[in-house]
Amino acid sequence: MNGIGIIALIIGGIIILVNIIIHFSNLIKIIQYTFATNSLGNYWEYFFKNNFSARALISSLIALVIAIFIFFIIAPFVLYRKYVLKNDIESQLKSGLMLEYLESYPHVNKEGFFHTNIDFLNIKDIQVPITGNLRVDLVMIMGAISEKCEANNKTVDYAVMQKTKLSNKSVATIPVMLSLNDREYPMYLIYTDEHIDQYKELKKSLFQSGYKDCIYFSTEKI
Repeated sequence: MNGIGIIALIIGGIIILVNIIIHFSNLIKIIQYTFATNSLGNYWEYFFKNNFSARALISSLIALVIAIFIFFIIAPFVLYRKYVLKNDIESQLKSGLMLEYLESYPHVNKEGFFHTNIDFLNIKDIQVPITGNLRVDLVMIMGAISEKCEANNKTVDYAVMQKTKLSNKSVATIPVMLSLNDREYPMYLIYTDEHIDQYKELKKSLFQSGYKDCIYFSTEKI
């Protein structure tokens, strides 16, 4: 093979390598979309639309082999998320083991303050204004709790949407698990009458499972 042939081979190899990198980048986006939607339905449609070209046949065929390999790897995980986890969430919502939250609650009184029972932890005079926006309310509630705890040399931490196994072997999803001086307290944000009913029922199950005290921040009196 002469010098020109070697150079052409190197250039061809570089072009194929660059195309493979581009294909792989597109594949990552397709995989991310597949997991975000919990669906395999558009996997091949998007692949052939964005990753397969007759003008770059060699790199496209290599990308196809990689796509087939990846498809069989991710398919079980996507199907598990789609059917098993989705059914588990729907079952928890139906049984009241999980409270369903919206991003915002326009109906609430935005001139009022949350009602709470957190004073049993000697955290007094907490007044958190209601915005109706779940994330904003949670940030303000945790900020108010942290401020009071730091002033009284108490360590505080929290976890969101923590799964907890109950004594009856069911699993409850706690909206906020508040940890105060290394002791855990389930905490609920309550916006609706349904939330109130679920909280009262869950409180009984949590008590039987060792959580003697639950905290609530409610837009209405309980």
